[in-house]
Amino acid sequence: MNGFMKKFRKTVMFVFKILLVVAAVGLYVGTFKMFYEVPRLLFKDNYVIGVIHFLVFVTLSVSYNAYAIGVLRLRELIYSYALAIVLANFTGWAQLSLMLHHFISLPPMLLLTAVQMASGVLIYIAGNAIYFKLRPPRAALAILANPEDDRRVLKKFLKESRRYRIAAYCHETDGWKRIARAIDGQPLVLMFGHGSHDMRVRVIRYCYETNKRLLMIPNVDEIFVQCADRCQIDDIPAFLFRNRQMTSEQRIIKRLVDIVGSAAGLIVLSPVMLITAAAIRIHDGGPVIFRQTRLTQGGRTFQLMKFRSMVVDAEKRGPELATSLDSRITPVGRWIRMLRIDELPQLFNILKGDMSIVGPRPERPELTEEYCRTYPEFRYRLKVKAGLTGYAQVFGRYNTLFEDKVKLDLLYIQHFSLIFDFYIMISTIKVLFMPSSTAGVDEEQ
Repeated sequence: MNGFMKKFRKTVMFVFKILLVVAAVGLYVGTFKMFYEVPRLLFKDNYVIGVIHFLVFVTLSVSYNAYAIGVLRLRELIYSYALAIVLANFTGWAQLSLMLHHFISLPPMLLLTAVQMASGVLIYIAGNAIYFKLRPPRAALAILANPEDDRRVLKKFLKESRRYRIAAYCHETDGWKRIARAIDGQPLVLMFGHGSHDMRVRVIRYCYETNKRLLMIPNVDEIFVQCADRCQIDDIPAFLFRNRQMTSEQRIIKRLVDIVGSAAGLIVLSPVMLITAAAIRIHDGGPVIFRQTRLTQGGRTFQLMKFRSMVVDAEKRGPELATSLDSRITPVGRWIRMLRIDELPQLFNILKGDMSIVGPRPERPELTEEYCRTYPEFRYRLKVKAGLTGYAQVFGRYNTLFEDKVKLDLLYIQHFSLIFDFYIMISTIKVLFMPSSTAGVDEEQ
């Protein structure tokens, strides 16, 4: 019965995903035929326009996880879908304008975008409601170990009450027999903090033996194992840790992408940068560019450039991270931080070769030294060149704890590929206008 319900739920969700694509691409093609089809376009050109729109929209919507109904929150799903529609429609509008050698009428495209979004919202609301009707919250056992980690992670899980319902708790100090009985009573086991290695191994093996679902927060060693290549020595299974940097070809292509991308970005965004520079200067008359020593590949230092978003003497008491309600941030600074405009001067750092478009965010030497004292694995981020955007920036937040950032960065380093870089670049667009991605750290952090 459970197998049938699982297949039925997947089928229903697949139908909703198809409806979302039809609502976007189908309405686009229909609008094109109604308002933009003209004799100058050949019959085959009409299909080319539809196919290109389909490819652009699907690529963006998949990259933004717009089909993760039941996994992402409803507002994030709608935001991802809307962003994919806007970018795909703009691409189609620009493509058609180039084909006709003049800017085509914009109102039909704006009306189309509004209708597409409205249709998508209705489909998401219905799909979300049906998903949670077919799949009630899964009861879970939470195994606690480290009070600080447990409290932090538990807070995030409690926000997902429609997906998980923590029905029981136990602590490592309760002893194995009591923990095993607790595991027997729940279909899902959650391991939050980094407890003892022996207990971790026993829980993993027991869950495997009893066919229990296990959701655990990995440590760095487990990330390395997960990224290793499976191989075999005669009849002995083995893991191969390559521990190699990029190939020569990858380094050359990545550098070419950095040069072309940063140069193009500086040209296209120059009006925005000039307006920002003028606003900062007019506000308080202080310097426009803020320079700060940061670390990149191999621990080499360089001067990172940003538009100044804080008062001139912001660090007179020494280095400190920006907090949620930091009084040092100027009114202009709040806007440029929210829109990520303060990061744009780093395009010069990329062009110079100090940074890459994609890579771990460069940290300050003082903070890196401090982090490494409590979390030595933090230094592994220096195995690659620092980046303007990266896996941790896209899937984490500014106030994500440094031990979680290093795990995200190590996932990027271990899984590096040029296609992965392209995926992160596309995904960066999604987080540009998400306030949570630029929020400062909490005071208690």
